[in-house]
Amino acid sequence: MVQIDAIRHGRKVSKLRLIWFAKDEQGLKAAYCEVQRHKAGRSARLAGTVERLAGPAADLNDNPV
Repeated sequence: MVQIDAIRHGRKVSKLRLIWFAKDEQGLKAAYCEVQRHKAGRSARLAGTVERLAGPAADLNDNPV
C-alpha cells in the first residue's frame, strides 16, 4: 500500500511524501501467484478484461480423422 502526504509551506504544497507499507499475508500470496503466471495476460487480468471459459474446455484430440 502506498500513502501520499502533501507537505505544505503556508498554502502552497512544497513537497510530497511517499510512504510504502508492507502487504498483509493475503496480499503477499496474491502477488506471488500473479508473478508465477505468464506475463502476457497480466495487464488484462489487472484490468479485469480477461474472458473466462463458461464450461470445461473442449478436448482437441476427440476429432475423428
